[in-house]
Amino acid sequence: MVHQLLSRPEVVESIRQRFGDEVVTDGEVDRLALARLVFSDDERLAWLEGLLHPYVVAGIDAWADEQAASTQAPSLIVAEVPLLYETGFDSHFDYVMVITAPEETRRKRLTSKLTESEFGRRSRRQMSEEEKALRADFTFSNSGPRSRLKEFVRESYAFIISAGRPKAPSSARPQRGHRQA
Repeated sequence: MVHQLLSRPEVVESIRQRFGDEVVTDGEVDRLALARLVFSDDERLAWLEGLLHPYVVAGIDAWADEQAASTQAPSLIVAEVPLLYETGFDSHFDYVMVITAPEETRRKRLTSKLTESEFGRRSRRQMSEEEKALRADFTFSNSGPRSRLKEFVRESYAFIISAGRPKAPSSARPQRGHRQA
């Protein structure tokens, strides 16, 4: 969704006004150039998040409403939100599942896309994996075979569907067992 947002004319223009032409090429945001600027400066990153996050929230909410209103509404819809807890967006969801992995595994997966220092800088800006896991309804440590992850997702899906109705908003959620694998 963020990649799509970075193509919207009003977003491109806001970014151009804030950061200049060096991050916009042929009317498109150069994501790598933008990342170099914002991930090295907390104030710039906060500004960009302030621009993008309301669009993301509105987009996911609209998509969820569209799914629910469909004549063949799915039994479950899923959204992947990288900064779910950091933005407070977790309150928009009935359940939260965190898929984590040991730091070294995450580092190996991401350093093919990011430099080691960029990985570290981005990781430090996020809530710890441990804290996310404590807050989640479902947690899976993805360090084994893919078949185990698929099994965990199937079991979690079955649990959610069998629960029937979504749970109350986060402020009114009853405490219940945390499912972990």
